Amino acid sequence: MAVILDIDVTTTMSLEDYTAFIEDNVNLRDFDSLVESAWGLRALANDRQFLIDFYHGELRQLSEGKSPNLLSPQSMVFFRCPRFFMRANIWMPQNSDASQRDNERKLYAYDLPHDHNFDFVTVGYAGCGYPTDLYSYDITKVVGYIGETVELEDLGRERLGPGRVMAYKANRDIHTQFEPEQVSISLNLIPILERLVRAPQFVFDPEARKIVAGVSDQVGSRLFLLDFFRHMHDGNSVDILERILDQHPCVRTRGQALSVLEAIEPDESERFRMRAAPDVHAYVRSDLVHAGYARQKGGM
Repeated sequence: MAVILDIDVTTTMSLEDYTAFIEDNVNLRDFDSLVESAWGLRALANDRQFLIDFYHGELRQLSEGKSPNLLSPQSMVFFRCPRFFMRANIWMPQNSDASQRDNERKLYAYDLPHDHNFDFVTVGYAGCGYPTDLYSYDITKVVGYIGETVELEDLGRERLGPGRVMAYKANRDIHTQFEPEQVSISLNLIPILERLVRAPQFVFDPEARKIVAGVSDQVGSRLFLLDFFRHMHDGNSVDILERILDQHPCVRTRGQALSVLEAIEPDESERFRMRAAPDVHAYVRSDLVHAGYARQKGGM
C-alpha cells in the first residue's frame, strides 16, 4: 500500500542540496530507498521561497516569448536530470462556474482512480491538500484489457496536507484525487527508469473492480501506433512487426504485434502464433481481443 509519512522535520534543504542528496544517497530503482529518503523531500518543502522564485523565472521566460517547463497546465517541471525529475502540481478547488467543472475535473484527473507506471514520492507544499482514496492491486495477476476484473484492496481516504509525505509504488498503488477546499500545491520526486517504457497505466472502477481504460503512457502510444498498421501496411510492415513480436520486452506490445500480424496476414496466422511466447497468447486470446485492449485516455 502507499506509504504515508507524517514526519516532523525542522531542517530546511535548498533545491540544490536536496537534488545532490538524491543523486548521492538514493537508489532510485529501490522503492524502500525512496521511502527512506522521504524526510529530504519534507525538508525541501520547508523552503518557502524556492518555488515562487522558480515560477518567477518561468514568468520571465514567458514574457520573452519562450515556452515554460509545463507537463500540463497544472504541472510544472522545476528540476530534471538523467536519473529523475521533480515537478510541482497545482490543485484547484471546485469551480463556481458549473460549465467549467467537467473540463477542470479532466485536467486535474479528479475522481479518476488510476495507478502509475513509476514509483514516486510526493509532499503537500501549500494549501489544505487534496483528499485521496487509496487502493492497491497486484499487477502480476492482471493481463491489462478493458473490462478485466481486478482484485482491489480498499485502503480508505487520506489527505495530502501541508508537510505530509506519501510514497506510491509503481503498478501497485491506486489513488483517486478529489478537489481540495482551497488552492493547493504538491511536489513530486519521480525517477526516470526503463519501466516508464515497458509498463502500462490503468484507470479503474473500484466499485465494479474492473479496468475501464488505459492512460496516456508510452505503452498506450505504442499500441495505438501498431494498430495503425491494420489499415496501411506493406511487406516492410510485416518484417518490422515480426521483429517486435520476437524481441520487444513489453508483452502487451508483442501481443499487439501478433494481433496486427494476424489481421494483415491471416494465412500466416499459425506461423505467427507458433513463434509467439506463451505470455503473448494470454494477452491476445480471442475473448481478450474482443474485449479490447486498454488504450490511452486522459492523463495524470
